[in-house]
Amino acid sequence: MKKLFFFLVFILHFFCIEAKAQKRYFEWINSNLGSRERILVDSRTYVREIQPNVWKQLAVLNVDTAILSDLAVTFNNNYFHESDGESLLFTVDGTGMVYHFNPNKRILKRLDKTYFRGYNFFAPQFVRKDTLYSFGGTGFWGYSKALTYYDVKLREWQDIRAINFGPESFVHGYQGYSKIADKFFSGAPYRVLPLKGYPKVIDDKLFAFDFKSLQWSILGKINPDLPPEVNNTAIWDGKYFLHFTLSKIFFIEPVKNEVFLFENEKFYFPLGDHLKVQGDTIYIFHENQTTIVKLSKKDLLNQAKFFGVFYTNDNQVIYQYAAITFSVLGFIILGYQIFRKRKNINRKVDSISHFDELELLFLNRFLEPDKESENYVSVVQINEILKIDDKSPEHQRRLRSKFLKDLNLKFLINYKIEEAIIRSKSGDDSRLVYYKLTNEAKELVFDLFDKTKI
Repeated sequence: MKKLFFFLVFILHFFCIEAKAQKRYFEWINSNLGSRERILVDSRTYVREIQPNVWKQLAVLNVDTAILSDLAVTFNNNYFHESDGESLLFTVDGTGMVYHFNPNKRILKRLDKTYFRGYNFFAPQFVRKDTLYSFGGTGFWGYSKALTYYDVKLREWQDIRAINFGPESFVHGYQGYSKIADKFFSGAPYRVLPLKGYPKVIDDKLFAFDFKSLQWSILGKINPDLPPEVNNTAIWDGKYFLHFTLSKIFFIEPVKNEVFLFENEKFYFPLGDHLKVQGDTIYIFHENQTTIVKLSKKDLLNQAKFFGVFYTNDNQVIYQYAAITFSVLGFIILGYQIFRKRKNINRKVDSISHFDELELLFLNRFLEPDKESENYVSVVQINEILKIDDKSPEHQRRLRSKFLKDLNLKFLINYKIEEAIIRSKSGDDSRLVYYKLTNEAKELVFDLFDKTKI
């Protein structure tokens, strides 16, 4: 009976090891074919998924077993397509391991010579200017703030000495490097405080790391209307954070500070590692899948609606209030100016109505520039206006006198200006007589006829 018992234990142990061994692989998505591909570590084979959950062996790799000896029984990997369009870089989560694979040459090699591990699980990793970076992570019941990059020449990870501290954690949340902005965005990571009775803490601030100044800045507070439990449901695609929540996708653009929401109850987005984004395609995987779901980000964005801003800051709120205040003041000032202008126009129209047609023609002559420095009207011009050239000189004089007397009376009654029109003799010839406006009357006439056509 004992022998049977130990035999069963051995068989179960063997199958457990074999089951775990099946998870020892590097996995990625072929950027050209859109299919999943793997390197099975224990069999050293390179395979491709040709149908849902059906894998085809492409090659057996000639791999030095020493480079795979440090791999755990189970592991997760990140992958990065290199600039040549063929080769890939693999990193193993929670370690400093870096592997290089050329699918065409069927060559897998390890690049690093590091041995540390265990402190940087879930660290966001990315490629900037052909250099591999890794920020933070978690392990040994703590959270790392280390900013590191992989030095190709030294084959080791090097530290980045930032000017100031950034987020308390980089685990999950919104983590991604923007090539356009040349900044790393970090927001809503979680931490579990090592104190009894304290739940998981999610930071509500969005940080940005500038690689030129090596400095962190706080952009603002993340929109509270976004789902607070981000965890690992947000995927960075180089431009957007794609935040999945079952039947919703939030397309979050941190550079422009915009959020768009796609929502459809017919969709179901499994969370976690079952979602991958490559180029314009969202891949949805299932355990023992029978179908492969592929969605176009472009099509989903065309159906998405504007949701709001990604973050707000105190200065932004102040600027918004200031903008609203200045806008209101601007409208008040503009409205007052329009009202005043209309009132002035009405006043001018009413003022001009005090004069008849001949008087307006006469006053308008003072607005016409003459060769001399001052505006004046001659006797001949008055006769032309009054059309009395055919009258006798004495009759002309009486009509001019009456005309000017009546006009001066209107200035006195309506504007309290005495002797608005004065008689003057020419300095060259005392026999020549001119008529001028006093300064007070001249200002009034220029104001009355401003932008007014006679």
